[in-house]
Amino acid sequence: RKFNEKRRMQLTKKRQLPTNLRRFGMLTYALLVMCIFVKTPLLCGASTNQPTSLSASDKSDHKHTRRLVSPTPSPALSCPNGNKKFQFTLTTDKYGGETSWSLFGSDGAEVFNLDDFGDQSNYDWETCLSEDICYTFSIKDSYGDGICCGLGDGSYSILYDGVEIAAGGDFDKSETHLVGKRCIPTLSPSWSPSFSLKPSSSPSTKPSFEPSLSLKPSSSPSSWPSFPEELRQEREKERGVLITLFKATGGERWKRNEGWIEESREHCDWYGVTCYDGFVTRLDLMRNGLDGTMPPEIGMLSNVQAMLLEVNNINGAIPSEVGMLQNLLYLDLYRNSFDGTIPTEIGTVSKLQNLDLFANNIVGTIPTEIGMVSMLNDLKLYDNNIIGTIPSEFGMVSTLRNLELYANNINGTIPTEVGVLQDLQTLALHHNNINGTIPSELGMMFWLINVRLHDNILTGKIPSELGKAKHIEEINLDSNLITGTIPSEIGQLIGGFAWFGVLRLILSNNSLTGTIPSEIGSLPQLEQLHLFTNRLSGTIPTEVGNLKALEATFNLSSNLLTGTVPSELGLVATIKKLDLSRNGLKKSLLHLGESTSYTYFNVSHNVFTSFPFNDAWRELETFDLSNNNIFQKIPENLAPLSSLKDLFISNNYFYGSIPNSIRSLVRMERLHLDHNVLYGTIPDDILSLVRLRELKLSHTRQGRQCFHHLWECSMIIKDYKGGDLCCYRNDGTQVCADESKVEIEDPDICLTPEIYGTIPVGFSNTPYLRVLELSNNALTGNIPPEIGALSRLEVLDLTNNTLTGSIPSALGALADATVLLRGNEMIRGQSTNTKIAPLSVCSNMHGLDLLDDPTWCPPERNLLREFYEDAKGQEWTIATGWVDEFSNHCDWYGVECNEEGKIVNLTLGNVGLSGRISSAIVNLTSLEKVDFHDNDLKGSIPSQIGNLLNLSSFIISYNRITGTIPDRLADLSQLQILHLHGNRLQGTVPRLSSKGHTKSSFITDCGSPSVFDVPLDCPSCTMCCNSRQECDITKSKTDFGMWSLVFIGSAGLFSLF
Repeated sequence: RKFNEKRRMQLTKKRQLPTNLRRFGMLTYALLVMCIFVKTPLLCGASTNQPTSLSASDKSDHKHTRRLVSPTPSPALSCPNGNKKFQFTLTTDKYGGETSWSLFGSDGAEVFNLDDFGDQSNYDWETCLSEDICYTFSIKDSYGDGICCGLGDGSYSILYDGVEIAAGGDFDKSETHLVGKRCIPTLSPSWSPSFSLKPSSSPSTKPSFEPSLSLKPSSSPSSWPSFPEELRQEREKERGVLITLFKATGGERWKRNEGWIEESREHCDWYGVTCYDGFVTRLDLMRNGLDGTMPPEIGMLSNVQAMLLEVNNINGAIPSEVGMLQNLLYLDLYRNSFDGTIPTEIGTVSKLQNLDLFANNIVGTIPTEIGMVSMLNDLKLYDNNIIGTIPSEFGMVSTLRNLELYANNINGTIPTEVGVLQDLQTLALHHNNINGTIPSELGMMFWLINVRLHDNILTGKIPSELGKAKHIEEINLDSNLITGTIPSEIGQLIGGFAWFGVLRLILSNNSLTGTIPSEIGSLPQLEQLHLFTNRLSGTIPTEVGNLKALEATFNLSSNLLTGTVPSELGLVATIKKLDLSRNGLKKSLLHLGESTSYTYFNVSHNVFTSFPFNDAWRELETFDLSNNNIFQKIPENLAPLSSLKDLFISNNYFYGSIPNSIRSLVRMERLHLDHNVLYGTIPDDILSLVRLRELKLSHTRQGRQCFHHLWECSMIIKDYKGGDLCCYRNDGTQVCADESKVEIEDPDICLTPEIYGTIPVGFSNTPYLRVLELSNNALTGNIPPEIGALSRLEVLDLTNNTLTGSIPSALGALADATVLLRGNEMIRGQSTNTKIAPLSVCSNMHGLDLLDDPTWCPPERNLLREFYEDAKGQEWTIATGWVDEFSNHCDWYGVECNEEGKIVNLTLGNVGLSGRISSAIVNLTSLEKVDFHDNDLKGSIPSQIGNLLNLSSFIISYNRITGTIPDRLADLSQLQILHLHGNRLQGTVPRLSSKGHTKSSFITDCGSPSVFDVPLDCPSCTMCCNSRQECDITKSKTDFGMWSLVFIGSAGLFSLF
């Protein structure tokens, strides 16, 4: 809406003429001058609302034409015999510049074609129309929201021969009506279309029409007028077709269905049905909730001229029977759910003018037969799934004005035959896979206005012949593979008059080389110039200063441009967004500070050395000077830049302290000050920026630098009374520091420029903060715990400072953030002698850079925490030291570690364990003994228990453990004690090693009676227990020894093999 408002205002100021005046040469221009300045009544009439414009009589061959705009009565227009009076009344909405209307005869003659009206203004026209011609009236709104009722109560009315035939204003992009008695074809009793309802199976055989369906209603309304029998049957047939459509598309659920299928009402009175002399000529059910398929019987509406079914949910294929609609002028089926292919039979609808099938799910190729529709004006097939190539047969449709095929999967090349379409105004082929070169024949298209070929894979050069197409307003070739230079002939696109010409030139995202032609300065009406992301070289031509109409964006970024920015660019006050980033531009930008209109300013990644902070830039929102060689002090007063949302000055040589005035940047969201030579402390004022999302203030530490000569500094030692001090290096660059970082060791002066002090407390005031980078400074003190409350934080970088204290446990809440703390050697645990991070930090923060450091974050401590939580540690009777934030896990109750700090024993018998045995213990690979007896553990034994290859004792007796015995128990070759009894385990205990066997080595619930039908099977057990908690050895020592001998002997036997 903003764009249209600006466009309307510019057109009102600079182009107060209808667009079609371009067709009338200098004579029309002379008439216009007389109309506006001389106010000749004969030419212009009188107007009470806006400057008088040309009357319709100056634009057509109709002699009896008059525009009525005077409040005083005018003599009635009298039409000669054979003519009828046409009257049109228009009231515009708040955006009159978006409205246009036209009236064309079926003979191709233009009666009216007007646009660029005033806002909320009233207009009247009248003329005489021949009775022998059918006329097409169209009213359009370029924005697509009609002229009523959201932005003003606009309306229109059409009277023909004194009778109102159409009125409205609440439409979307356009609305069309037929005017005149000749708009209805003469019906013949012997009517027989060239296609049958059911075409023959052989495509080579021309089908004949032999209807096989009876569409007669059960009874005819008694109110029908009398017709000859042949015509009465025709009307009954039409009624039957409409009933079929109603049933096929869920008519009972339509938004409006007044009168439909009521036997007592004539079908011409049904909602959306328009008849002439009793026969259906218009079917308008747009936006009416039709849901279903289009029946093939639709082809039997032989008199229909406009079929408007757009913006519904009609699905299935478009029936081939539409080819039978020989009187059809408008077929609007867009924004439905049609699939299938476009029927080739549509090529036989010779009178068709508008074919709008966009925004469906149509597949297949474009039928070449469309080239036979000789009267086609608009072909809009965009936003489908069409494949194949653009038919060269389109060159045969000489009346084509709009060819819009974008957003499909079309490939191949642009056929050169389109160059003969002299009336074509819009060529929209973007967002396809079209390859090859741009045809030079486009330069032959006199009325071509919009060339939209962007987002394809076009190659080759931009044809210089485009400069001959005088009426082009837009050339968009963005995102292709175009090479070569920008032709100088582009400067010839200035139109027939000096105030017309190309408005948008978009050549970005290609591989263009060479220089920017100075002839671009010959396009005074240019509103958008996008040349970014190419390989253009040389300097920016000074002629860009002539582009006084540039709106919104001037973008030359990501090229190879060099030299200085011309001062003339600073005089183009209309530029809102300037992007010169990623080039090799150099020196100062002081002259660009004169413009006050910028909202976006990006000159990053160049080699500029200075730039002004203009106090008048009160609308500036994004300011990017990063990655240059700018050496100047950061401004003390930032208050005038109160609209700033993004300030990027990273990777320069800005010096000085961060001013307290930064608190005035209340809209600030991204503040990047890193990689400069700033010094001083971080002011608390920065925490008043409640919208702040990114704060980057890293890499300011420059190291201590001493100067040995008095003339190297800004003052001699005896005159220094405190404050900031700057000295010069041998290369001419300055080093500055504030008073606290100035050391005087006469005759030397030593400076240490850096950001120092503590991290401000109060980050809870910046709840939207996502990035906080303060690395490589000289910050001291503790890490503020409230940083952990920044729930949106994604990156916290405090590396390489001199922070002290412990890592706050509150940081553990930053589970999804990247937290970097390395390089702060003074940080400790809770005790000054240990380095250990809080358990919650190590357990929850997957992005912590200390996570892989076993000193800061012992991995087994995290595993024990998982065990604690799964075994409901908060209910244990003894849990001394467990999950303490800073204590060593080897000091926790029941935990014993070896000299390397690895857990070897976990003894937690009879301490109230409940929950389940966590699978985390299988990663404690140094474990030798596990004792969980006499607790209330549930669940199963972890299936990966076999990972504990050092385990010699596993005691979990007298719990409530269930499930089957894991097979991997067999992997525990060091196991000497296994107590599983007193649980509810099932299955088979695998054969175990006989090392260290005693009567109580391997005990399970393998005795009878059992709580299960079959007791646990344990061939290696030394003792079995039953459900009565009675236990006994399974065999005698001798028998056991014999078994062992056999087992060992068998093993030896297998080893021999």
